[in-house]
Amino acid sequence: MAAGGAAGSLLSAPVSDIAGRQKALLVYGITFLGGAVMQMFANYPVFMAGRFIAGLAVGATSSLTPQYLAEWAPKSIRGSCVSLYNIAIIVALALAFWINYAVERWKYVPGSHDNGQWQMSLGVQLIPGAIFVVLIAFAPESARWMIAHGRRERGLGNLVRIRGLPEEDVYVMTEYGEIVAQVEEEQELRAGEFCVLTSWGGEWVLMWLDRPLVCDDCERDFRKCE
Repeated sequence: MAAGGAAGSLLSAPVSDIAGRQKALLVYGITFLGGAVMQMFANYPVFMAGRFIAGLAVGATSSLTPQYLAEWAPKSIRGSCVSLYNIAIIVALALAFWINYAVERWKYVPGSHDNGQWQMSLGVQLIPGAIFVVLIAFAPESARWMIAHGRRERGLGNLVRIRGLPEEDVYVMTEYGEIVAQVEEEQELRAGEFCVLTSWGGEWVLMWLDRPLVCDDCERDFRKCE
């Protein structure tokens, strides 16, 4: 599961950037359910494959969920929402301990080859996994992601839906304007030219991509580059 979690955390960003936050979480939630079901088979290769697949989903959702929360939560409670996510993880770990303790009390008959004890312990994870998939299926896509991908009207519509305010409300328009400004700034930075001030042949040279320019006033040109 740890190996799958490492792979999932690396895949979470590119998948969510392409497919969207909500769709990525839905796909990873379904992936987790598939891995959880495979873990209930009394077959070691299938069991280990299920652990890896479930870990893939856990690693991805562990980084995507707080991002999704942060993009939707109002600034006034954004930190609280992400903190509640971390609290939920701790509560889940405590709950898992008590579930394992309860299953340990299972009356096992030696020589019976009863797999019910460990299968029930692992099968419980299907419950929160199924709840997650059902709920995230009805969740709206991140307004920030929609705006960043040129779907500004739909992004504004999702923002209006989540905030429960009319489109012309000052709060909605202010938040929408802030998101648009941040997205445009990030896109301009990614599309900007790269420059560096370096020494070449005993002269200071300003490098714009692969085009060297000899500086007349390097300090001035470097400030312009910045």
